[in-house]
Amino acid sequence: MNKKILSLDYGRKNIGISLSDTTQSIAFLYEPIQNNSKAPQKIQDMIQNEQIGEILIGKNQTPNPHFDLTEEATQFIKQIDPSIKITIINEDFSTFEAINKLKKTGMKDEEITKMKDSAAAQIMLEKYLQSIE
Repeated sequence: MNKKILSLDYGRKNIGISLSDTTQSIAFLYEPIQNNSKAPQKIQDMIQNEQIGEILIGKNQTPNPHFDLTEEATQFIKQIDPSIKITIINEDFSTFEAINKLKKTGMKDEEITKMKDSAAAQIMLEKYLQSIE
């Protein structure tokens, strides 16, 4: 049985979360978590409880260093579980795509604001799952 893949849209305020199934073919949307002192424990619990074997972290390919949190996100994960596989993937326009996707479902603006980070993580995971098929 394959391990699940966890996709994180890492931000300093919130961390968007999406998780694959064990067949690595479906990307499920999870509620984002606040990036606070409780976040590492929540991610660690998810890694253990969900049998996660790989974590995706998005890298913004735009050359603006203020928007690139890849190294910060990588260090965040390594502090939680230094042995877990981390894969860096392109996240350009994932939030824009996520907002459009959520709007098409008829979701209200408050819900879109709340779920956009996890929807971006889901889009990254869906693209990754398609690439490994």
